[in-house]
Parts: sequence; structure tokens; C-alpha cells
Amino acid sequence: MIKWTDGTSYSKSEKERIPRVWRAKIKTMDIIIHRIHGIPGWYLTSRYLNIKDYALTYEDIEQCKTRVEDIVKKSLYSNIREMQDILAEIG
Repeated sequence: MIKWTDGTSYSKSEKERIPRVWRAKIKTMDIIIHRIHGIPGWYLTSRYLNIKDYALTYEDIEQCKTRVEDIVKKSLYSNIREMQDILAEIG
């Protein structure tokens, strides 16, 4: 399970603290679920996975977090298979 933290930069004038950015870091992998100003919905960005502003199809943040966990696992397993194939090719 990924541990998420509120990464929102709040202004001093904001009375209601509603997160707009959720961050997670696992070893060297960064994962960010965020809003884009003026555009509805949540988006995924991760430099490690080479993903920028990937639109998530849920408005509910908990559903987005679950979807992101699936995306991360799928991407990592794909990378493992690719590396195994490369190692097999090298011999």
C-alpha cells in the first residue's frame, strides 16, 4: 500500500484546507496525484515512470489512489519483464 501525504501549498488566506496535491515517494520513485488549475479532474505525474499529467477517470480521490497503485504495479512489472528479456538477450 502506498503512503500518501498532502502536498498542497496552502496560502495563509485559505480558511478551508482541501488537498489539491497528494504525494508519495517509494525509494527513488515519485508519485503525484494533482489538480490542474482550470481543468476538472485529478491527474497523475511521476518522473520515475515518465508520466506527466495522465488524466485519472475518477473524481473521488480514494478511487484515484487505488487506480494509481494499479498503474504503478503494471508499469513496474512491465519494466521487470523488459529487463529480463534484455538480460536473456545478453546471455
